Amino acid sequence: MNIDNALPDGRCIAYVSSATLPMSLADLESILARSRERNAADGVSGALIYSDGSFVQYIEGPQAGLEATWARIQNSRLHRQIIELLDEPVAVRSFADWHMGYTEVTRQQLRALCDARWRIAQTASETGAAGLVDDVEAGPDAADGARARLVSHTSPGLGLLLHLTGAKQRRI
Repeated sequence: MNIDNALPDGRCIAYVSSATLPMSLADLESILARSRERNAADGVSGALIYSDGSFVQYIEGPQAGLEATWARIQNSRLHRQIIELLDEPVAVRSFADWHMGYTEVTRQQLRALCDARWRIAQTASETGAAGLVDDVEAGPDAADGARARLVSHTSPGLGLLLHLTGAKQRRI
């Protein structure tokens, strides 16, 4: 997969929702396959978590692609009670390697994600996010440092999601 880490007109959205029916592994595989195909076309990346009938999802991408993806999510009959946790500009991707990553978590980890503070208090200029874009464009070694600094400038919710998906990445 070849996604540009820099998002000049980027936006990210995180939400939690309840599945309308219990999801089997086959159901999740089908959702992920469709999502990856559509997200690739729209330039969207992100991560999906499912546990005991609840979803938490984080998506990021260019404004137009994210709006199309968000509209599909909101109109999906696979879930209900969508609660938006985050909707804000983003300069650098957190999930550049995943058109849609997936991980399983415990109920306690899911609750921690839902209860976490997702919004970032500082503006991008106060956190130095613009410098992160330069580092990402400079190459892999600089990008690793940028990712570490990005995690330190993210909200606790996104930081926890990055930790959970990095530690328990499962490609299905």
